[in-house]
Amino acid sequence: MMVVAVVDEESSQFRVYAVFCFLFLLFFHSSIDSDSIFFYLDHGFQNIPFKWFAAESLREGIVPLWCPYSAGGFPFLAEGQAGLLHPLNWIAFQVLPFSVAYNWTLLVHLMIMGIGSIRLFRRFEYSNLSSLSAAIAFTFSGYFIRKLMFVNYIQVFCYLPWLLLLVSQKGDSRRTSRVIAIA
Repeated sequence: MMVVAVVDEESSQFRVYAVFCFLFLLFFHSSIDSDSIFFYLDHGFQNIPFKWFAAESLREGIVPLWCPYSAGGFPFLAEGQAGLLHPLNWIAFQVLPFSVAYNWTLLVHLMIMGIGSIRLFRRFEYSNLSSLSAAIAFTFSGYFIRKLMFVNYIQVFCYLPWLLLLVSQKGDSRRTSRVIAIA
């Protein structure tokens, strides 16, 4: 009887992740495998040119320390908007075509955010439906969809649920978990 309960719980959790992934794909289907690219305000003026320069430099085997194309030049490696040293950017922009890499780095980070949210709420023993609802509300909120133009913001903030999960597991007492949930 105990084995059946564990299997049911695992399959139930798998369904939660599957539903989240389905909704994610439904919402972003046009951006996954296309030549179109997220373009809104900062994307076109700053993020796309910076990422393009970084991608082309990396493909040529050059670590771009200096960018000569903006305002007479500036120290590119020291500039944070390009996310040059972020591991997923480093890999994606060397392997994938630019438009696909640009979209995928955003979408992968949103997926990391959603899955982390599900895991965090399951850690606090919320039901599967509640965890899924919280992850959907968090990941697809107007706040984060609007923040897609700030690529580096999404690429950093997506780790917050995972960080809270890690902290909650470190302080294993019930009291610590409640305090973290409220925070």
